[in-house]
Amino acid sequence: MKRLTYIYWAAPLTLALNSVPGLLGKGSYALLAAGILAVALWGVVWMRLYTNRKLRPEFAVLSILPSGIAYAMAAMGSETQELIQSPTWQNLYFILWLSTIFVYLRTLIPGPKEEQRPLRNDPVLLFIGTLSTLYLLSCWVSFNNILFPTLH
Repeated sequence: MKRLTYIYWAAPLTLALNSVPGLLGKGSYALLAAGILAVALWGVVWMRLYTNRKLRPEFAVLSILPSGIAYAMAAMGSETQELIQSPTWQNLYFILWLSTIFVYLRTLIPGPKEEQRPLRNDPVLLFIGTLSTLYLLSCWVSFNNILFPTLH
């Protein structure tokens, strides 16, 4: 999958996965929408990693794992959320978001059949990588408010 095609598919799917199910509430429709969007985003990231060969395609699951955990925990209710209020879970959740950022940045590196230039001079990687990093950090903050409401 070419890098531009990947960006055209992954950017809207990432935005939709991190916002649309939250607009639907905490019911079964939100879980259904999150599941469909997660599978679509996972497939796009998997295809890019498979053709890019900069990271094993199995790491594509990290692109959807933190959002999936947040929606699943929100659907389970407050008694389940009380079980994960420890700092260990919070740190693990933050590490999952960092791994998501890492996977997204690796997918933006030019593949073997694309124009090769030093990464520090690659405008697509610098611009889209910065936007993706900032967006995913803001998603971590917003999902952190949902999963760990006692922190605020």
